[in-house]
Amino acid sequence: MPYSGRCRTPLVLLAVATLTDNTDARATRRRVLAECAEALTAAAETSASPNANLIRQGAARFAEAVATAPDLPVAASLVPVLESRAELGQGPADLPIARSIAAAADLFPWSASSRGTDGGTEIALGLLDQVVDFGTFSLNTSEGSGLIVGLAYVGANCVYPEHNHAPQELYLVISGQSRWRFGGSAEYVTLAPGDTLYNNPRDIHGLVAGDAPVLALYVLWA
Repeated sequence: MPYSGRCRTPLVLLAVATLTDNTDARATRRRVLAECAEALTAAAETSASPNANLIRQGAARFAEAVATAPDLPVAASLVPVLESRAELGQGPADLPIARSIAAAADLFPWSASSRGTDGGTEIALGLLDQVVDFGTFSLNTSEGSGLIVGLAYVGANCVYPEHNHAPQELYLVISGQSRWRFGGSAEYVTLAPGDTLYNNPRDIHGLVAGDAPVLALYVLWA
Protein backbone atom coordinates (compact mmCIF):
# COMPACT_ATOMS: atom_id res chain seq x y z
CA MET A 1 0.00 0.00 0.00
CA PRO A 2 1.27 3.52 -0.77
CA TYR A 3 0.28 4.71 2.72
CA SER A 4 -0.12 2.56 5.81
CA GLY A 5 -2.18 4.92 7.99
CA ARG A 6 -5.72 4.03 8.97
CA CYS A 7 -8.55 5.62 7.01
CA ARG A 8 -10.14 8.21 9.30
CA THR A 9 -13.91 8.14 9.05
CA PRO A 10 -16.36 10.44 10.86
CA LEU A 11 -17.92 9.30 14.12
CA VAL A 12 -21.14 11.27 13.63
CA LEU A 13 -23.07 11.35 10.37
CA LEU A 14 -23.96 14.68 8.82
CA ALA A 15 -27.57 15.27 7.92
CA VAL A 16 -28.33 16.01 4.29
CA ALA A 17 -29.10 19.72 4.02
CA THR A 18 -31.20 21.25 1.26
CA LEU A 19 -30.67 25.00 1.02
CA THR A 20 -32.65 27.76 -0.62
CA ASP A 21 -31.05 28.69 -3.92
CA ASN A 22 -30.84 32.45 -3.34
CA THR A 23 -28.84 35.26 -4.93
CA ASP A 24 -26.10 35.23 -2.31
CA ALA A 25 -25.61 31.46 -2.62
CA ARG A 26 -25.37 31.70 -6.41
CA ALA A 27 -22.85 34.55 -6.17
CA THR A 28 -20.69 32.57 -3.73
CA ARG A 29 -20.74 29.49 -5.94
CA ARG A 30 -19.79 31.62 -8.95
CA ARG A 31 -16.88 33.13 -7.03
CA VAL A 32 -15.59 29.69 -6.03
CA LEU A 33 -15.89 28.41 -9.60
CA ALA A 34 -13.97 31.43 -10.87
CA GLU A 35 -11.23 30.84 -8.30
CA CYS A 36 -11.04 27.17 -9.37
CA ALA A 37 -10.66 28.24 -13.00
CA GLU A 38 -7.93 30.75 -12.10
CA ALA A 39 -6.05 28.18 -10.00
CA LEU A 40 -6.23 25.55 -12.74
CA THR A 41 -5.14 28.00 -15.44
CA ALA A 42 -2.13 29.09 -13.39
CA ALA A 43 -1.13 25.50 -12.57
CA ALA A 44 -1.54 24.41 -16.19
CA GLU A 45 0.79 27.16 -17.40
CA THR A 46 3.62 25.83 -15.22
CA SER A 47 2.77 22.12 -15.47
CA ALA A 48 5.77 19.82 -15.79
CA SER A 49 3.60 17.01 -17.12
CA PRO A 50 4.56 15.48 -20.47
CA ASN A 51 0.90 16.12 -21.31
CA ALA A 52 1.06 19.79 -20.35
CA ASN A 53 -0.43 20.92 -23.67
CA LEU A 54 -3.50 18.75 -23.11
CA ILE A 55 -3.80 19.97 -19.53
CA ARG A 56 -3.72 23.56 -20.79
CA GLN A 57 -6.38 22.66 -23.35
CA GLY A 58 -8.66 21.27 -20.66
CA ALA A 59 -7.99 24.24 -18.37
CA ALA A 60 -8.93 26.65 -21.15
CA ARG A 61 -12.15 24.74 -21.86
CA PHE A 62 -13.05 24.88 -18.17
CA ALA A 63 -12.27 28.60 -17.80
CA GLU A 64 -14.33 29.46 -20.88
CA ALA A 65 -17.25 27.37 -19.66
CA VAL A 66 -17.18 28.95 -16.19
CA ALA A 67 -17.35 32.40 -17.79
CA THR A 68 -20.27 31.58 -20.09
CA ALA A 69 -22.33 28.72 -18.66
CA PRO A 70 -25.72 29.60 -17.12
CA ASP A 71 -26.56 28.82 -13.49
CA LEU A 72 -28.58 25.75 -12.59
CA PRO A 73 -30.98 25.43 -9.64
CA VAL A 74 -28.99 23.81 -6.83
CA ALA A 75 -30.12 21.64 -3.94
CA ALA A 76 -27.03 21.69 -1.73
CA SER A 77 -26.10 18.63 0.30
CA LEU A 78 -23.25 17.32 2.44
CA VAL A 79 -21.96 13.80 3.11
CA PRO A 80 -20.27 12.53 6.30
CA VAL A 81 -16.58 12.72 5.25
CA LEU A 82 -16.95 16.49 4.84
CA GLU A 83 -16.97 16.84 8.63
CA SER A 84 -13.18 17.12 8.27
CA ARG A 85 -13.31 19.96 5.71
CA ALA A 86 -11.91 22.51 8.19
CA GLU A 87 -8.56 20.76 7.64
CA LEU A 88 -8.50 21.88 4.00
CA GLY A 89 -6.00 24.62 3.30
CA GLN A 90 -4.08 24.09 6.53
CA GLY A 91 -0.97 22.59 4.95
CA PRO A 92 1.89 24.91 3.97
CA ALA A 93 1.61 23.95 0.29
CA ASP A 94 -2.19 23.89 0.06
CA LEU A 95 -3.69 26.25 -2.51
CA PRO A 96 -5.67 29.26 -1.22
CA ILE A 97 -8.77 28.04 -3.04
CA ALA A 98 -8.94 25.15 -0.55
CA ARG A 99 -10.14 27.45 2.22
CA SER A 100 -12.71 29.09 -0.06
CA ILE A 101 -14.14 25.67 -0.92
CA ALA A 102 -14.19 24.59 2.73
CA ALA A 103 -16.01 27.77 3.76
CA ALA A 104 -18.64 27.45 1.03
CA ALA A 105 -19.00 23.65 1.01
CA ASP A 106 -22.55 23.70 2.36
CA LEU A 107 -23.71 25.69 -0.69
CA PHE A 108 -22.69 22.95 -3.15
CA PRO A 109 -24.16 19.55 -4.04
CA TRP A 110 -21.94 16.74 -2.70
CA SER A 111 -22.52 13.03 -3.02
CA ALA A 112 -20.90 9.72 -2.19
CA SER A 113 -18.91 8.25 -5.06
CA SER A 114 -20.35 5.33 -7.00
CA ARG A 115 -16.75 4.03 -7.20
CA GLY A 116 -16.74 3.21 -3.48
CA THR A 117 -18.92 1.35 -1.00
CA ASP A 118 -18.41 3.73 1.93
CA GLY A 119 -21.63 5.70 1.50
CA GLY A 120 -19.81 9.01 1.80
CA THR A 121 -17.84 8.32 4.98
CA GLU A 122 -14.51 8.20 3.09
CA ILE A 123 -15.06 9.85 -0.31
CA ALA A 124 -17.18 12.77 -1.51
CA LEU A 125 -17.70 14.28 -4.95
CA GLY A 126 -18.59 17.96 -5.28
CA LEU A 127 -20.72 18.03 -8.42
CA LEU A 128 -19.77 21.33 -10.02
CA ASP A 129 -21.55 20.36 -13.24
CA GLN A 130 -24.77 20.52 -11.22
CA VAL A 131 -24.03 24.15 -10.29
CA VAL A 132 -23.74 25.57 -13.80
CA ASP A 133 -24.72 24.04 -17.14
CA PHE A 134 -21.49 22.75 -18.71
CA GLY A 135 -23.45 21.00 -21.46
CA THR A 136 -24.09 17.36 -22.28
CA PHE A 137 -21.26 14.85 -22.09
CA SER A 138 -21.18 11.09 -21.52
CA LEU A 139 -18.80 9.48 -19.06
CA ASN A 140 -19.33 6.12 -20.74
CA THR A 141 -18.91 7.05 -24.42
CA SER A 142 -17.37 10.57 -24.54
CA GLU A 143 -20.31 11.67 -26.67
CA GLY A 144 -21.29 15.32 -26.45
CA SER A 145 -19.48 18.66 -26.40
CA GLY A 146 -19.86 19.53 -22.73
CA LEU A 147 -17.71 18.96 -19.65
CA ILE A 148 -17.89 16.80 -16.54
CA VAL A 149 -16.42 18.84 -13.68
CA GLY A 150 -16.20 18.29 -9.96
CA LEU A 151 -14.22 18.13 -6.75
CA ALA A 152 -12.89 14.85 -5.38
CA TYR A 153 -12.59 14.81 -1.58
CA VAL A 154 -10.84 11.82 0.02
CA GLY A 155 -10.59 11.48 3.79
CA ALA A 156 -7.25 11.15 5.56
CA ASN A 157 -5.53 7.82 4.77
CA CYS A 158 -8.50 6.74 2.66
CA VAL A 159 -8.42 5.36 -0.87
CA TYR A 160 -10.21 6.44 -4.04
CA PRO A 161 -10.58 3.12 -5.87
CA GLU A 162 -8.83 2.50 -9.16
CA HIS A 163 -11.13 2.91 -12.17
CA ASN A 164 -11.23 4.17 -15.75
CA HIS A 165 -13.64 5.85 -18.14
CA ALA A 166 -14.01 6.85 -21.77
CA PRO A 167 -13.11 10.58 -21.66
CA GLN A 168 -9.69 12.11 -21.13
CA GLU A 169 -9.30 13.81 -17.77
CA LEU A 170 -7.14 16.23 -15.84
CA TYR A 171 -6.77 16.81 -12.12
CA LEU A 172 -5.47 19.72 -10.08
CA VAL A 173 -4.42 18.79 -6.54
CA ILE A 174 -5.73 21.54 -4.26
CA SER A 175 -5.10 20.35 -0.70
CA GLY A 176 -3.32 17.49 1.04
CA GLN A 177 -0.39 15.21 0.28
CA SER A 178 -1.36 12.12 -1.71
CA ARG A 179 -0.17 9.33 -3.96
CA TRP A 180 -1.73 8.79 -7.37
CA ARG A 181 -1.77 6.21 -10.12
CA PHE A 182 -2.41 7.95 -13.45
CA GLY A 183 -1.41 8.44 -17.06
CA GLY A 184 -1.10 4.79 -18.01
CA SER A 185 1.39 3.93 -15.25
CA ALA A 186 0.96 1.05 -12.82
CA GLU A 187 2.96 2.89 -10.14
CA TYR A 188 1.76 5.35 -7.48
CA VAL A 189 3.50 8.75 -7.47
CA THR A 190 3.50 11.36 -4.70
CA LEU A 191 1.83 14.61 -5.72
CA ALA A 192 1.49 17.89 -3.84
CA PRO A 193 -0.98 20.77 -4.01
CA GLY A 194 -0.53 22.70 -7.23
CA ASP A 195 0.41 19.61 -9.22
CA THR A 196 -1.60 18.64 -12.28
CA LEU A 197 -2.01 15.24 -13.89
CA TYR A 198 -3.56 13.85 -17.05
CA ASN A 199 -5.35 10.60 -17.82
CA ASN A 200 -5.76 9.34 -21.36
CA PRO A 201 -9.09 7.70 -22.21
CA ARG A 202 -9.39 4.40 -20.32
CA ASP A 203 -6.22 4.93 -18.24
CA ILE A 204 -6.62 3.17 -14.89
CA HIS A 205 -6.21 5.70 -12.09
CA GLY A 206 -6.77 6.10 -8.35
CA LEU A 207 -5.40 7.90 -5.31
CA VAL A 208 -4.47 7.32 -1.69
CA ALA A 209 -4.66 10.21 0.78
CA GLY A 210 -1.97 10.96 3.34
CA ASP A 211 -2.55 12.07 6.91
CA ALA A 212 -4.87 14.92 5.92
CA PRO A 213 -7.90 15.01 3.62
CA VAL A 214 -7.18 15.42 -0.08
CA LEU A 215 -9.12 17.78 -2.34
CA ALA A 216 -8.68 17.83 -6.11
CA LEU A 217 -10.47 19.42 -9.05
CA TYR A 218 -11.24 17.17 -12.01
CA VAL A 219 -12.26 18.06 -15.57
CA LEU A 220 -13.29 15.54 -18.23
CA TRP A 221 -13.76 16.59 -21.86
CA ALA A 222 -13.76 15.27 -25.41
